[in-house]
Amino acid sequence: MPLVDVPGAKIDPDGVFKYILIKVTEKATKNEKLIVRGYARCAYHGDVLDETEKELGTDYELLCLGGGRIKHESKNHSILVYGYSQGYGPADHQIMFSLVINSCEHFTSMSLRNVPDVDIDPEGVFKYIMIKVTAKSTSEEKMIVRGYKHCKWHKNIFKQTEKEIGASFSLKCVGGGRIMHEPQKKSLFVYGYSQRYGPAKHEQTVNLLQKKYPEYKITYSYEGY
Repeated sequence: MPLVDVPGAKIDPDGVFKYILIKVTEKATKNEKLIVRGYARCAYHGDVLDETEKELGTDYELLCLGGGRIKHESKNHSILVYGYSQGYGPADHQIMFSLVINSCEHFTSMSLRNVPDVDIDPEGVFKYIMIKVTAKSTSEEKMIVRGYKHCKWHKNIFKQTEKEIGASFSLKCVGGGRIMHEPQKKSLFVYGYSQRYGPAKHEQTVNLLQKKYPEYKITYSYEGY
């Protein structure tokens, strides 16, 4: 198969699943292109890469540039791209989204209601930020919470979220802190502050977390760092 015939995007028609962004290099010509692959049947991002290597064969070299997840609702003509790969790191979601849009014209851009209010790591102690998200087309706003162990600084979380949400929104960090997530105890503790952004309104953070984790005991403190 010549490189020009390699589909730019192949993803499942519905559901929530992992995806990866891949740089494909044709060995004979050294020509390159970026492609997207995502399948619900693949438990890990590495499985998506393995399947794509089988799909394209030995004429190509493949390099995974990162990953994430896709929520595809074909009946609503909607796709939400978010998250990251633990093995490959976060993909550039804006590039991924452009590839999907070019391949599948029926998709619409993400609406504000499709942006998750909360996305935090499933356990551990990590930094978090609160972000005001504004839809550029409608000026609608809402607050969201993001927190990840792999982000060393609060600003890293902000930059990752900018990539995830895309160019349809403007983002402003309104503060940060830390979260201790203990799933075995069904407990979340919000505390501290960000040296760069100052403290978030932890009460508001707790309210957002409680909606996602209704069975949890969630507490907060402005003490500590």
